[in-house]
Amino acid sequence: MPNLSDLVLLVCERIPAELLPQVIVMGSAAIALHGVDLGRAPGDIDLFVSASALETWPSQGFHRSEKHSIARISIAGSDLLEIFATFPGVTFAAVEADARATPLSRGVRVAALRDLLGWKRAQLHLRADAAGRAKDENDIRAIEAYVAARQ
Repeated sequence: MPNLSDLVLLVCERIPAELLPQVIVMGSAAIALHGVDLGRAPGDIDLFVSASALETWPSQGFHRSEKHSIARISIAGSDLLEIFATFPGVTFAAVEADARATPLSRGVRVAALRDLLGWKRAQLHLRADAAGRAKDENDIRAIEAYVAARQ
């Protein structure tokens, strides 16, 4: 399993430089990039883009498909990097407004913890499987504890 630094490097190496300003790191990698200890390493890195960016994303080196009925783009032959225009509980415009690079993100913008918390809470209610719900509940507690410790 790649480490967080390797996942960020993958973004920097595989996303064309002119498209990097259009992407925002989401998912467990984004939470970890803020320094929150989730008790596990992220297994991949999810990127959030606008719907128009997803529609016009170049096809060379990328694969279009669906995951849980949501359109996504991934690196051809790998699920380590996934690009979505939809995340439950948040909008791209709202996430983009608060996204900032973190010390470990190599200049790539990362969703704010409040947006990641909103996504996790929405995700929790959409999960049908107990393991997924438990993971989301643990992630929510970890984010809340991290934020509380810094106030």
